[in-house]
Amino acid sequence: MSNLLEGRVGYVESFDAMADYMKRWVRNSLIVFIMAVALCFAVLAASVVTTRHRAKALLEDIHQLDAAPNATVVFDSLRQKYGNQLRLLGCASDECGYDISLTNGLLSRLHLVPRAEILAQFSVRRGSLRSVVINYASSTIGVNSPLVYIGEGFCANETEGPCDGFYVTPHGFDQSLAWKGDVAFGQRVLEKQRQAALALNLDCLTAFAGCRDISELLPTIWKRTRPGRVSSRWRSMADSIEDASHPLPN
Repeated sequence: MSNLLEGRVGYVESFDAMADYMKRWVRNSLIVFIMAVALCFAVLAASVVTTRHRAKALLEDIHQLDAAPNATVVFDSLRQKYGNQLRLLGCASDECGYDISLTNGLLSRLHLVPRAEILAQFSVRRGSLRSVVINYASSTIGVNSPLVYIGEGFCANETEGPCDGFYVTPHGFDQSLAWKGDVAFGQRVLEKQRQAALALNLDCLTAFAGCRDISELLPTIWKRTRPGRVSSRWRSMADSIEDASHPLPN
């Protein structure tokens, strides 16, 4: 009888020990899971902050080219700053091309957001910076992925004209080409025009659904009037008399 009781006690103690072990295992597993999730969120948050910071810094560096007495000297300093990131594309005759690309790589590879890219291209002719072109694109599903080109020409001397042109395409009221936009301007445009042209919406780099059209990529230049159509917020030197008769959108 005593042996039977001892056996039952031993069984109960083993069961209690197993239950305690399972509780500890579940608790530790839950802690590990929570820590892993927190780490993932921390990495993703850091990626968002880093991507936006790099994009903002690149745009600020490009904007410095305008403020400098000699844009070529500033560009040479940017080549040293970015090193191999600023690639030499090649040279033809007396002109060389460079580019630097910035994407939302980690976020898009994990399929958390659509791929978006800022590509800045620089042209140097006869030792002088001639132009900068920024391509800003956001991938979308089921529609044309929006793409914006912003180009600035730098004037080496007064013989090349006033260098103050400002051209926007599409321009005017309620235009249908809402997925592709171009802004081209000279170095001597008004500062507010330059700021509007370079005010890329960096939210497109981290937006879960990407950006739908050029009014979202560059909202300081275009405004969506209805699905698939936009109006320009600035007068373009290519505006017709009819375009000029429409008020600019707020």
